[in-house]
Amino acid sequence: MFVGDKETLKTFILNYHNYVNDVEKEVSADDFFMLNDDVELYSHTDNHIYMNELEILVDRICTQRELILFLLLRSGRSSKDIAQIFELSVNRINQLTNQLIDKIIENKEWLNG
Repeated sequence: MFVGDKETLKTFILNYHNYVNDVEKEVSADDFFMLNDDVELYSHTDNHIYMNELEILVDRICTQRELILFLLLRSGRSSKDIAQIFELSVNRINQLTNQLIDKIIENKEWLNG
């Protein structure tokens, strides 16, 4: 399920926090065990699985600072907030973000292997 396009991957990471806070539908016990295509229990499960795979990849290939940057980005923190945390400029954070995305894409075969 790897997204090889830099902008799509960046958008996924930056918007991931929106999936985390989604509340899943309440399903009765009777409906839970019914084979019914109308019941959608876990609408963002694939997104969560993919993000877990990305986090494992980042943990293996990146520095501690890059891992922290990744975790802050996926949690929805703004570039301005991250710049304050790292005591860097917003432009530098944007550069580091782009470098991180490039590094993930360069090592994507790890996810597929």
